[in-house]
Amino acid sequence: MEALEHYIKFPEAHCTKQAVIMQAMMMSNIQEIWVACGTKFGKSISASVAISSGLVTNPGTYLRWVAPIYEQATIGFNYCKRLLPADAIKANEREPSIKMKGGHDGRIRFFHGQDPYSLEGEAVDGYVLDEAAKMKKQVYISANTTMTQRGIKSLILSTPLGSNWFKDGCDEAKDEMALAKRQGRMPRKLFIAGRTQDNPHVPRESIEFARKTFGDRMFRQYYLAEFLSDGSVFENLLECYYTEKIETPEEFRWKSGDVSEFEVVCGVDWARQVDFTVFTAIDIKTRRVVALWRMQKIPYTSQIQALKRFCSMFKQVTIVLHDKTGVGVALDDLLYDTDLPYKGVTFNNSNKNDMVTNFALSTESKSIGLPYIDALDTELREFEVKHSSLGLPTYSAPSGGHDDIVMSILLAHSALDFASQSEYRIITL
Repeated sequence: MEALEHYIKFPEAHCTKQAVIMQAMMMSNIQEIWVACGTKFGKSISASVAISSGLVTNPGTYLRWVAPIYEQATIGFNYCKRLLPADAIKANEREPSIKMKGGHDGRIRFFHGQDPYSLEGEAVDGYVLDEAAKMKKQVYISANTTMTQRGIKSLILSTPLGSNWFKDGCDEAKDEMALAKRQGRMPRKLFIAGRTQDNPHVPRESIEFARKTFGDRMFRQYYLAEFLSDGSVFENLLECYYTEKIETPEEFRWKSGDVSEFEVVCGVDWARQVDFTVFTAIDIKTRRVVALWRMQKIPYTSQIQALKRFCSMFKQVTIVLHDKTGVGVALDDLLYDTDLPYKGVTFNNSNKNDMVTNFALSTESKSIGLPYIDALDTELREFEVKHSSLGLPTYSAPSGGHDDIVMSILLAHSALDFASQSEYRIITL
């Protein structure tokens, strides 16, 4: 088993930057490597090779992989399990963890970072922090408190997400590299920017398509791995908020004072069990969100009655735009028996992207007013863009998160386009 590293064949690096990342846990003197990655650069496979190499070349070592949520941690687990010889490891799906056989005694455990303090206590020789920008700084702090004196490395990777602690860490690594160069020594920290275009396997045409589709700001963040002052899909949120910050429970009803004289448009995102049903009203004249209702685990017939009560608060509701996707078809039938002026929208990638882009333009230009509600702020800031194999953008909440308020607001915002039309009943798509 002592020669295990000699017969494992890891994937070849597609560029010099990826080769450095893959060797991260075998470099002498380097304590931390910070990597800002563009989409499709190969972040996860790079980190998996790095931690697997660190495992097999250091008998008895204990390494950890930490991701924002459990589901993302299992991605690293599955990569490492495939990279390492099945006869040389014992993989525990429940923990999840990987342990070397044959007296080697090295192991990797895979954690989520939702409770940073749970990482403290047991001595650890090295870490991978995957999608670090989506985790709290306390994850990094807790990881450092557990590192042993012989600590191998910390490999900290993420797509940039605004100006946060991950950016600060990358900046410190860049400063350390510059200082080490002036002093003629090896740096203790490295910074690497892995852009999408550094991966030759990503078609150039898909990158150019993304450049045109995303616009300059999002392209720079997600493809060029640049740090922006606000890394969310929606810019200038603080400037769009017109109330003081409001703390709410998971289910809540909020309205902006007396709304009885408002003429509004409404957006409805339906749910039944896990997610939330959300009603949003936007005042046509001021373009402000003036009411929000968020509820969960309510029968659909009761949701229809709740929507009628919601709409009755206003002087006039010009249109109710609701999500007709999936179960929304049945709700479309239930709405037929009401007096509400409604239209159903069946979401697809194209019309959803259009809604996101149009709302992003409104936040960028500060032409939409939003209540500073904690749950809304969280959803807006966590709302993220992902990419298909063809480079096409898709928008959603992160795994384990919610985007029900966002989707309801996107529908209401889109309904503003209908505000000049005076009469609705049933509109077929």
